[in-house]
Amino acid sequence: MSLVKHIVVLVADRFFLLRPLVIVPAVTFFLLGYDEAGAEHGANDGAFYLAILSYAVLMGSVYVINQLADVESDRANEKLFLLPGGIIKKSEALVMAVLLGFLSMAAVLSIGGTTPWFFGLSLATGIAYSVPPLALKRLFPFDVVSNALGYGVVAYATGWSVVRGPTPSDLERAVPYALCVAGVFVLTALVDVEGDRRSGFRSTGVVLSLRQGVRLALALVILAFFLALLTSNRIATVGSVLSLPFFAYAALKVDYQSTRIAYRCSSAVFVLVVGVIRPPFLIVVLLLLGLSRFYYSKRFSLAYPSVRGR
Repeated sequence: MSLVKHIVVLVADRFFLLRPLVIVPAVTFFLLGYDEAGAEHGANDGAFYLAILSYAVLMGSVYVINQLADVESDRANEKLFLLPGGIIKKSEALVMAVLLGFLSMAAVLSIGGTTPWFFGLSLATGIAYSVPPLALKRLFPFDVVSNALGYGVVAYATGWSVVRGPTPSDLERAVPYALCVAGVFVLTALVDVEGDRRSGFRSTGVVLSLRQGVRLALALVILAFFLALLTSNRIATVGSVLSLPFFAYAALKVDYQSTRIAYRCSSAVFVLVVGVIRPPFLIVVLLLLGLSRFYYSKRFSLAYPSVRGR
Protein backbone atom coordinates (compact mmCIF):
# COMPACT_ATOMS: atom_id res chain seq x y z
CA MET A 1 0.00 0.00 0.00
CA SER A 2 1.40 3.39 -1.00
CA LEU A 3 1.92 6.09 1.63
CA VAL A 4 -0.86 8.27 0.18
CA LYS A 5 -3.34 5.38 0.10
CA HIS A 6 -2.37 4.43 3.65
CA ILE A 7 -3.07 7.97 4.88
CA VAL A 8 -6.41 8.08 3.04
CA VAL A 9 -7.47 4.79 4.65
CA LEU A 10 -6.41 5.99 8.12
CA VAL A 11 -8.45 9.20 7.74
CA ALA A 12 -11.45 7.38 6.27
CA ASP A 13 -11.50 4.82 9.09
CA ARG A 14 -11.58 7.54 11.72
CA PHE A 15 -14.19 9.57 9.87
CA PHE A 16 -16.53 6.60 9.58
CA LEU A 17 -15.92 5.67 13.22
CA LEU A 18 -18.02 8.77 13.91
CA ARG A 19 -20.92 7.10 12.05
CA PRO A 20 -21.83 10.11 9.88
CA LEU A 21 -25.01 8.48 8.54
CA VAL A 22 -26.30 8.02 12.09
CA ILE A 23 -25.47 11.66 12.84
CA VAL A 24 -27.87 12.64 10.04
CA PRO A 25 -31.12 11.87 11.97
CA ALA A 26 -29.90 13.83 15.00
CA VAL A 27 -29.10 16.82 12.78
CA THR A 28 -32.49 16.39 11.09
CA PHE A 29 -34.36 16.95 14.34
CA PHE A 30 -31.96 19.75 15.27
CA LEU A 31 -32.95 21.47 12.02
CA LEU A 32 -36.64 20.89 12.67
CA GLY A 33 -36.32 22.60 16.06
CA TYR A 34 -34.35 25.47 14.58
CA ASP A 35 -36.83 26.07 11.76
CA GLU A 36 -39.95 25.69 13.89
CA ALA A 37 -38.58 28.21 16.41
CA GLY A 38 -38.86 30.82 13.67
CA ALA A 39 -35.23 30.86 12.63
CA GLU A 40 -35.65 33.74 10.21
CA HIS A 41 -36.51 36.03 13.13
CA GLY A 42 -34.03 35.04 15.78
CA ALA A 43 -30.59 33.79 14.77
CA ASN A 44 -27.81 34.91 12.48
CA ASP A 45 -26.17 32.64 9.95
CA GLY A 46 -22.90 32.52 11.88
CA ALA A 47 -24.57 31.17 15.02
CA PHE A 48 -26.55 28.65 12.98
CA TYR A 49 -23.58 27.20 11.10
CA LEU A 50 -21.43 27.07 14.22
CA ALA A 51 -24.23 25.36 16.15
CA ILE A 52 -25.07 22.74 13.55
CA LEU A 53 -21.42 21.86 12.90
CA SER A 54 -20.73 21.67 16.64
CA TYR A 55 -23.80 19.49 17.14
CA ALA A 56 -22.68 17.08 14.42
CA VAL A 57 -19.25 16.88 16.07
CA LEU A 58 -20.85 16.31 19.48
CA MET A 59 -22.96 13.47 18.09
CA GLY A 60 -19.83 11.96 16.56
CA SER A 61 -18.30 11.92 20.04
CA VAL A 62 -21.42 10.29 21.47
CA TYR A 63 -21.42 7.55 18.82
CA VAL A 64 -17.78 6.73 19.46
CA ILE A 65 -18.62 6.38 23.16
CA ASN A 66 -21.52 4.12 22.22
CA GLN A 67 -19.26 1.86 20.19
CA LEU A 68 -16.67 1.69 22.97
CA ALA A 69 -19.36 0.48 25.35
CA ASP A 70 -20.70 -2.09 22.88
CA VAL A 71 -17.65 -3.69 21.30
CA GLU A 72 -18.68 -7.23 22.26
CA SER A 73 -22.33 -6.96 21.22
CA ASP A 74 -21.31 -5.30 17.95
CA ARG A 75 -18.88 -8.17 17.33
CA ALA A 76 -21.67 -10.69 17.95
CA ASN A 77 -24.00 -8.78 15.62
CA GLU A 78 -21.23 -8.56 12.99
CA LYS A 79 -21.42 -4.80 12.54
CA LEU A 80 -19.32 -1.68 13.13
CA PHE A 81 -16.08 -3.48 12.40
CA LEU A 82 -13.56 -0.77 13.25
CA LEU A 83 -13.39 -1.35 17.03
CA PRO A 84 -14.47 -5.03 17.21
CA GLY A 85 -11.93 -5.86 14.48
CA GLY A 86 -9.11 -3.95 16.17
CA ILE A 87 -8.65 -1.64 13.19
CA ILE A 88 -8.78 1.32 15.57
CA LYS A 89 -7.57 0.87 19.13
CA LYS A 90 -9.99 1.53 21.97
CA SER A 91 -7.55 3.98 23.56
CA GLU A 92 -7.40 6.05 20.39
CA ALA A 93 -11.18 6.01 20.04
CA LEU A 94 -11.53 7.22 23.63
CA VAL A 95 -9.14 10.11 22.97
CA MET A 96 -11.16 11.00 19.85
CA ALA A 97 -14.42 10.98 21.78
CA VAL A 98 -13.09 13.19 24.58
CA LEU A 99 -11.41 15.63 22.18
CA LEU A 100 -14.46 15.97 19.91
CA GLY A 101 -16.79 16.43 22.87
CA PHE A 102 -14.54 19.10 24.37
CA LEU A 103 -14.16 20.99 21.08
CA SER A 104 -17.90 20.95 20.46
CA MET A 105 -18.78 22.22 23.93
CA ALA A 106 -16.06 24.88 23.80
CA ALA A 107 -17.21 26.15 20.40
CA VAL A 108 -20.87 26.44 21.34
CA LEU A 109 -20.17 28.55 24.42
CA SER A 110 -19.82 31.55 22.10
CA ILE A 111 -23.48 31.23 21.10
CA GLY A 112 -24.62 31.72 24.67
CA GLY A 113 -28.21 31.56 25.87
CA THR A 114 -29.56 28.12 26.66
CA THR A 115 -27.76 26.43 23.76
CA PRO A 116 -24.69 25.25 25.73
CA TRP A 117 -27.01 23.74 28.33
CA PHE A 118 -28.85 21.72 25.69
CA PHE A 119 -25.54 20.61 24.21
CA GLY A 120 -24.55 19.43 27.67
CA LEU A 121 -27.88 17.62 28.01
CA SER A 122 -27.33 15.92 24.64
CA LEU A 123 -23.90 14.73 25.76
CA ALA A 124 -25.20 13.56 29.13
CA THR A 125 -28.06 11.67 27.47
CA GLY A 126 -25.64 9.94 25.11
CA ILE A 127 -23.36 8.90 27.97
CA ALA A 128 -26.25 7.68 30.12
CA TYR A 129 -27.54 5.67 27.16
CA SER A 130 -24.27 3.82 26.59
CA VAL A 131 -22.04 3.84 29.66
CA PRO A 132 -22.45 1.90 32.94
CA PRO A 133 -23.69 2.19 35.59
CA LEU A 134 -26.79 3.47 33.79
CA ALA A 135 -26.24 2.04 30.29
CA LEU A 136 -29.90 2.64 29.46
CA LYS A 137 -29.57 0.94 26.07
CA ARG A 138 -29.25 -2.41 27.85
CA LEU A 139 -32.60 -2.29 29.65
CA PHE A 140 -36.14 -2.14 28.23
CA PRO A 141 -38.06 0.22 28.25
CA PHE A 142 -35.35 2.72 29.15
CA ASP A 143 -33.57 2.07 25.86
CA VAL A 144 -36.68 3.13 23.95
CA VAL A 145 -37.41 6.16 26.12
CA SER A 146 -33.84 7.50 26.12
CA ASN A 147 -33.61 7.13 22.34
CA ALA A 148 -36.93 8.86 21.80
CA LEU A 149 -36.01 11.73 24.12
CA GLY A 150 -32.46 12.10 22.84
CA TYR A 151 -33.43 12.42 19.19
CA GLY A 152 -37.03 13.56 19.22
CA VAL A 153 -36.90 16.06 22.10
CA VAL A 154 -33.33 16.99 23.10
CA ALA A 155 -32.00 17.37 19.54
CA TYR A 156 -35.13 19.33 18.62
CA ALA A 157 -34.81 21.56 21.70
CA THR A 158 -31.13 22.15 20.97
CA GLY A 159 -31.94 23.43 17.49
CA TRP A 160 -34.74 25.57 18.91
CA SER A 161 -32.40 27.05 21.54
CA VAL A 162 -30.16 28.58 18.86
CA VAL A 163 -33.05 30.93 18.08
CA ARG A 164 -34.56 31.33 21.54
CA GLY A 165 -35.03 29.32 24.70
CA PRO A 166 -37.77 26.71 24.29
CA THR A 167 -40.69 26.64 26.72
CA PRO A 168 -42.55 23.47 27.77
CA SER A 169 -45.38 24.36 25.38
CA ASP A 170 -42.85 24.73 22.55
CA LEU A 171 -41.56 21.24 23.24
CA GLU A 172 -45.04 19.73 23.01
CA ARG A 173 -44.54 19.88 19.26
CA ALA A 174 -41.65 17.46 19.62
CA VAL A 175 -43.72 14.65 21.16
CA PRO A 176 -44.85 13.20 17.79
CA TYR A 177 -41.21 13.23 16.64
CA ALA A 178 -40.18 11.36 19.78
CA LEU A 179 -42.84 8.70 19.18
CA CYS A 180 -41.71 8.20 15.57
CA VAL A 181 -38.11 7.86 16.77
CA ALA A 182 -39.25 5.33 19.37
CA GLY A 183 -40.98 3.30 16.67
CA VAL A 184 -37.86 3.20 14.50
CA PHE A 185 -35.68 2.32 17.47
CA VAL A 186 -37.87 -0.64 18.44
CA LEU A 187 -37.44 -2.09 14.94
CA THR A 188 -33.66 -1.63 15.02
CA ALA A 189 -33.45 -3.26 18.45
CA LEU A 190 -35.37 -6.30 17.24
CA VAL A 191 -32.77 -7.16 14.61
CA ASP A 192 -29.88 -6.73 17.08
CA VAL A 193 -31.31 -9.32 19.45
CA GLU A 194 -28.57 -11.95 19.05
CA GLY A 195 -25.68 -9.74 20.13
CA ASP A 196 -27.70 -8.17 22.95
CA ARG A 197 -28.72 -11.58 24.27
CA ARG A 198 -25.13 -12.88 24.21
CA SER A 199 -24.00 -9.76 26.05
CA GLY A 200 -26.59 -10.29 28.79
CA PHE A 201 -28.62 -7.18 27.95
CA ARG A 202 -32.32 -6.93 28.80
CA SER A 203 -32.97 -4.64 25.85
CA THR A 204 -36.09 -4.26 23.73
CA GLY A 205 -35.07 -6.97 21.27
CA VAL A 206 -34.43 -9.44 24.11
CA VAL A 207 -37.51 -8.70 26.21
CA LEU A 208 -40.05 -8.47 23.38
CA SER A 209 -40.80 -11.11 20.78
CA LEU A 210 -40.56 -10.07 17.16
CA ARG A 211 -44.36 -9.96 16.87
CA GLN A 212 -44.73 -7.87 20.02
CA GLY A 213 -42.00 -5.49 18.87
CA VAL A 214 -43.34 -4.76 15.41
CA ARG A 215 -46.83 -4.21 16.84
CA LEU A 216 -45.47 -1.82 19.46
CA ALA A 217 -43.57 0.12 16.78
CA LEU A 218 -46.71 0.42 14.65
CA ALA A 219 -48.77 1.60 17.65
CA LEU A 220 -46.18 4.27 18.48
CA VAL A 221 -46.30 5.76 14.98
CA ILE A 222 -50.11 5.68 14.89
CA LEU A 223 -50.12 7.57 18.20
CA ALA A 224 -47.57 10.01 16.74
CA PHE A 225 -49.92 10.71 13.84
CA PHE A 226 -52.87 11.59 16.10
CA LEU A 227 -50.75 13.74 18.41
CA ALA A 228 -49.30 15.54 15.38
CA LEU A 229 -52.84 16.40 14.35
CA LEU A 230 -53.70 17.59 17.87
CA THR A 231 -50.62 19.84 18.04
CA SER A 232 -51.14 21.10 14.46
CA ASN A 233 -47.64 19.95 13.59
CA ARG A 234 -47.80 19.58 9.81
CA ILE A 235 -44.29 18.18 9.36
CA ALA A 236 -44.86 15.54 12.04
CA THR A 237 -48.22 14.72 10.44
CA VAL A 238 -46.68 14.25 7.00
CA GLY A 239 -43.72 12.32 8.38
CA SER A 240 -45.83 9.91 10.41
CA VAL A 241 -48.23 9.31 7.51
CA LEU A 242 -45.35 8.54 5.14
CA SER A 243 -43.78 6.25 7.74
CA LEU A 244 -46.91 4.25 8.54
CA PRO A 245 -46.85 1.94 5.47
CA PHE A 246 -43.36 0.72 6.40
CA PHE A 247 -44.36 -0.04 9.99
CA ALA A 248 -47.54 -1.73 8.80
CA TYR A 249 -45.47 -3.84 6.40
CA ALA A 250 -43.24 -5.04 9.25
CA ALA A 251 -46.27 -5.76 11.46
CA LEU A 252 -47.91 -7.83 8.72
CA LYS A 253 -44.84 -9.80 7.64
CA VAL A 254 -43.29 -10.35 11.10
CA ASP A 255 -39.83 -11.41 9.95
CA TYR A 256 -36.37 -9.92 10.31
CA GLN A 257 -35.95 -9.01 6.66
CA SER A 258 -39.14 -6.94 6.53
CA THR A 259 -38.21 -5.36 9.87
CA ARG A 260 -34.85 -4.24 8.45
CA ILE A 261 -36.50 -2.85 5.33
CA ALA A 262 -39.11 -1.04 7.44
CA TYR A 263 -36.72 0.72 9.80
CA ARG A 264 -34.29 1.67 7.04
CA CYS A 265 -37.01 3.19 4.88
CA SER A 266 -38.93 4.85 7.71
CA SER A 267 -35.79 6.35 9.23
CA ALA A 268 -35.22 8.19 5.95
CA VAL A 269 -38.67 9.83 5.90
CA PHE A 270 -37.96 12.86 8.08
CA VAL A 271 -34.53 13.26 6.49
CA LEU A 272 -36.21 13.53 3.10
CA VAL A 273 -38.89 15.90 4.40
CA VAL A 274 -36.27 18.24 5.84
CA GLY A 275 -34.20 17.80 2.68
CA VAL A 276 -37.10 19.08 0.59
CA ILE A 277 -37.33 22.14 2.85
CA ARG A 278 -33.54 22.58 2.90
CA PRO A 279 -32.02 21.28 -0.37
CA PRO A 280 -28.39 21.89 0.73
CA PHE A 281 -28.99 19.46 3.61
CA LEU A 282 -30.25 16.83 1.16
CA ILE A 283 -27.14 17.32 -0.98
CA VAL A 284 -24.91 16.71 2.05
CA VAL A 285 -26.88 13.58 2.94
CA LEU A 286 -26.61 12.21 -0.60
CA LEU A 287 -22.88 12.91 -0.59
CA LEU A 288 -22.50 10.99 2.69
CA LEU A 289 -24.52 8.11 1.26
CA GLY A 290 -22.24 7.93 -1.77
CA LEU A 291 -19.07 8.11 0.33
CA SER A 292 -20.39 5.43 2.69
CA ARG A 293 -21.24 3.05 -0.14
CA PHE A 294 -17.76 3.54 -1.62
CA TYR A 295 -15.94 3.19 1.71
CA TYR A 296 -17.72 0.06 2.93
CA SER A 297 -17.53 -1.66 -0.45
CA LYS A 298 -13.78 -1.05 -0.73
CA ARG A 299 -12.87 -1.52 2.94
CA PHE A 300 -15.13 -4.44 3.91
CA SER A 301 -16.66 -5.69 0.63
CA LEU A 302 -20.03 -4.73 2.10
CA ALA A 303 -23.04 -3.07 0.44
CA TYR A 304 -23.81 -0.40 3.04
CA PRO A 305 -26.09 1.44 3.39
CA SER A 306 -28.61 -0.92 1.85
CA VAL A 307 -32.37 -1.33 2.18
CA ARG A 308 -32.29 -5.12 2.05
CA GLY A 309 -28.75 -5.98 3.24
CA ARG A 310 -27.89 -7.41 6.61
